[in-house]
Amino acid sequence: MEKIRKPGRQRRREDIARTRFLSTCGWCGKKLGSNEEVFTVGGKMNEAIDMENLQGKVLPYTLPSQHRTLTAYAPTSASLAKQQGQDIVFMLCSETCCLELKKAMAGERRKASREDFSKSVSMKSGGSKDASKRRAKR
Repeated sequence: MEKIRKPGRQRRREDIARTRFLSTCGWCGKKLGSNEEVFTVGGKMNEAIDMENLQGKVLPYTLPSQHRTLTAYAPTSASLAKQQGQDIVFMLCSETCCLELKKAMAGERRKASREDFSKSVSMKSGGSKDASKRRAKR
């Protein structure tokens, strides 16, 4: 007779994450009832992140400026969300939470864009300062 193997620690973590994703609002943390209406917000990940191995898994999604880590789901290639171009999906309890999440994600994108822009500007301005110092030495 074959022994039934208990799931390992990793499997238990995945089960806990999946249960949390399905039973808790991804933004405010409110418990979702089994007969309650739920809302979803999808998102696109940076192209540098390979989502292929993450499909069908629940994963943490960090919003650094909010000091929050949310629970997201990476849809499988056969899902409607993936076919619509979504790399991750959040389950939420209300339209208010949807708006708050969208606002926070937009803020993260703006912050990242500003940081990229300021890095490129500082690199350019740093170069001109160096050039002016070199000219002064001559």
